[in-house]
Amino acid sequence: PIALTVYPWLPSSQNSMVAGLGASLAIAGESAQFRWRPRDQFGNLILKATFPTLPQFSFSPAGRIAAPSVASDGDGTIIATYLATVGGEYFLSVLLPGTSVQGTGWNVTVTASVFSA
Repeated sequence: PIALTVYPWLPSSQNSMVAGLGASLAIAGESAQFRWRPRDQFGNLILKATFPTLPQFSFSPAGRIAAPSVASDGDGTIIATYLATVGGEYFLSVLLPGTSVQGTGWNVTVTASVFSA
């Protein structure tokens, strides 16, 4: 018998999971967070070791997101935190070493901050 190791491939938008309020809604001036659990086209979980570097997330329009950070919790889940500075509609996409992951991306609504008197 021959031992065969199968590694997952690039993330698939249909099989990957996004969770957390920050994936769809944020408040300007407040930190937002979401989790991305990437899986390949066959449903295999993509662990951090598969990526040469952690994925990054890109917001469009650019220049209105402060302090973006990405971390791995060790089980393949990517945790993204960001601070939107201006309310509006954004498109968020996943980047792997400079390349957008085909089919990934979603809309995020950032509302103006709430003031209390």
